[in-house]
Amino acid sequence: MQGFEQRETPDIAAGGASGRQVRIRHHPRDGSVFLDDDYLVRGVAGGILVKLVREYLATGRQDFSTRELRLAGTELRLPELHDNLSVRLGLLQQRLRERAAPLQLARTGRGRFRLQVHGCLTLSLTRMA
Repeated sequence: MQGFEQRETPDIAAGGASGRQVRIRHHPRDGSVFLDDDYLVRGVAGGILVKLVREYLATGRQDFSTRELRLAGTELRLPELHDNLSVRLGLLQQRLRERAAPLQLARTGRGRFRLQVHGCLTLSLTRMA
């Protein structure tokens, strides 16, 4: 069984991926995330990306804080002690940058960051039987 959410974004000239259709696939069992058919990340970092994309698709919101991610700790499978959230965000940011993905994370201040989206995202959640 799969669930789908979709939201179109305005064309953005910067980044070169303007208007591109991007399918984000999430496997909740291990938290793995794929951009189109390419593996991106898994675990907590994958859960973070899916949470951000879900919020973006539902509300159009692009600005987030580390505090709200910490408050969603159990949903993201963050350990109670030593969550290393900044390291996990850094890993996610690095992976997105390395793949020149049509979505990026940009730090906007202390404990704040923005999900930059260049194109049309589709999020699919794959549930294993």
